[in-house]
Amino acid sequence: MTHSGDWLMQAELEKAMELGGLAEKLQESLQREKRETARLAEALESADLQLEVQIRAFSKAKQQEAEKVQQAIKQREDSEAEKGEEVQQLQQQMGSLVLEAGSLKKETEKAAADWEKKELKKYKQKIAQLEEETQAKSEVLQKAEETVGTHVHMLVNAKLELAEQA
Repeated sequence: MTHSGDWLMQAELEKAMELGGLAEKLQESLQREKRETARLAEALESADLQLEVQIRAFSKAKQQEAEKVQQAIKQREDSEAEKGEEVQQLQQQMGSLVLEAGSLKKETEKAAADWEKKELKKYKQKIAQLEEETQAKSEVLQKAEETVGTHVHMLVNAKLELAEQA
C-alpha cells in the first residue's frame, strides 16, 4: 500500500473510531434517556396512583356526604311523617273530645231537665199538699165562723130575750 492508502486507512480508522466514540456517546445518551424515561414512567405511575387514591378518597367523601344528605332527608321525612301521625292523632283526639263534650252536654241537659222535672214534681206535690191543707183549714175556718156566727146569733138572741125580760 502506498502512503496515500495508509493515510486513507488511517482516516477511515479515525472516522471509525470517531463513529465508535459517537456510537458510545449515543449509547450512553440512549441509556440515560431510557433511565430518565423509566424514572418519568415511575413518577407518572406514582402520580397516577396518587391521583387514583385522591379520586377514590374524593369519591368516598362525596358518597358519604350524599349518604348523610340522604339520611337527613329520610330523617326529615320520618319526622314529618311522625308529626303528620301526631297531628292526625291529635285531630282524632280532638274529634273524640268534641263528641264527648257534645255527649256530656246532652247528658247534662237531660240530667238538668230530669232534675227540673223531679223538682217541679216535688214543688207541684208540695203545692197540692199546701192547697189541700189550705182547703182543710179553710173548711175548718168556715165551720168555726159558722159556729161563731151561730154562737153570736144565739148570744144576740139571748141578750134580746134578757132585755125583753128585764
